[in-house]
Amino acid sequence: MTKNRIFRTGAAALLALAPAVAQTLGRSDPSFSQPSRAPGVDYVLPTEGEVKATLDRIRDYFVRSTPYRIIDTATGAPVEDQGNPL
Repeated sequence: MTKNRIFRTGAAALLALAPAVAQTLGRSDPSFSQPSRAPGVDYVLPTEGEVKATLDRIRDYFVRSTPYRIIDTATGAPVEDQGNPL
C-alpha cells in the first residue's frame, strides 16, 4: 500500500467514527447550565460576586498606580495651572 492510500484509509475511518463522538454542550444549547470542563479537572467556577471583586481590585490598582496629568500638546509639558485651560 502506498503512503497516500494508507492516509486516505485512516482519514476515512476517522470520519466514519466522528458522528459517534458525543459533542459537549455549548452556550447555544438550551440545556446549558455550566461551562464544560475536561474530565479530571478540579476547578470551581467563581461566582459573579467573586469575579466582580477581582475586577474591582484590578481597576483600583490601575487608578492608584496611573498618574493622570494634562499635557500641553504644543510644548509637551504638564499643565500646572488648571484654572487657565488655554
